[in-house]
Amino acid sequence: MVISESQKIVLELLTKEFLTVKEIAKRRQTSRQAIHKTITKLRKKGLLNRYLGGVDKGVSTTSTPYISDGTFIRLHGLEIKVEILEKKERYNKRLKEFNIVRIKGNTIRLFKNSIEIYIKSHFAAQTVEQATAKGLDYINNLFIIIENDLGITIIKDRKQNIKLVNAHYSECNNELAKEMNKEKEKIKLYAREDGKLWFTIDNSFNLNEAETLHPASSKEDMQEAVKPFFDSLRDNKGYTPSFVLYSLGTITEQFSYYGDNMRAHVDAIKLLSTGIKELRREIGRLKKKIDQTKLGEWL
Repeated sequence: MVISESQKIVLELLTKEFLTVKEIAKRRQTSRQAIHKTITKLRKKGLLNRYLGGVDKGVSTTSTPYISDGTFIRLHGLEIKVEILEKKERYNKRLKEFNIVRIKGNTIRLFKNSIEIYIKSHFAAQTVEQATAKGLDYINNLFIIIENDLGITIIKDRKQNIKLVNAHYSECNNELAKEMNKEKEKIKLYAREDGKLWFTIDNSFNLNEAETLHPASSKEDMQEAVKPFFDSLRDNKGYTPSFVLYSLGTITEQFSYYGDNMRAHVDAIKLLSTGIKELRREIGRLKKKIDQTKLGEWL
């Protein structure tokens, strides 16, 4: 397949550095329209797919293009609760009229002393940290826009008034997700400590996602558990999704067998302990009897 040097550069900037159209245009010192034309050509050649309805046109990384045969991390479902530090009268007037506004495609719920922000944008990158950094950059820019638009102050040094309520991390094009979605099987895992859903298989936008979504630990679950687990399997040439399911089943059976044996061993140990105590008592009685016999003979 023939691909020009400029198309190759744009493709790499999109899929390796995960830059937005605006960032690529700035890097290439050209117009956004020119970049959009190049992206269209790449799609026609089958080198690039798109999701969420198009490529980004602003500060966010919504609709980041991706290469269809590689895994990547997608951060989405961001929900943030923010305590308002200061507000102008126009905020109170707007609150009386509407308690929901939309800014840059994001939904903002207004309350007397706080706001809730539901981020529509998605952030794609090769690693969890890169996706998180993109999300934070977007949120910081959005906060400035919200402050100016609503007439409030939500950002101040040393103020802990911002709480992340939800953040979903997905490994897209995950092999197990592909197998489960093909078979129309569902996987849902719940946390022991609070019973909340922490892992599931999803197929939003046909991305075959292995997703972590616990409100308190989704980032750590993806970064420290899910992604390392699948990466280690990929390093094993014999890896298949069926092998994963078989392995999980085998491990579960082994633990069950181990538990049954442990319970049997515990019962046996208890019986042995009782027998040893009884034996010691008998030995004590026998020794006492021998000592009394020896004493009688001496007298």
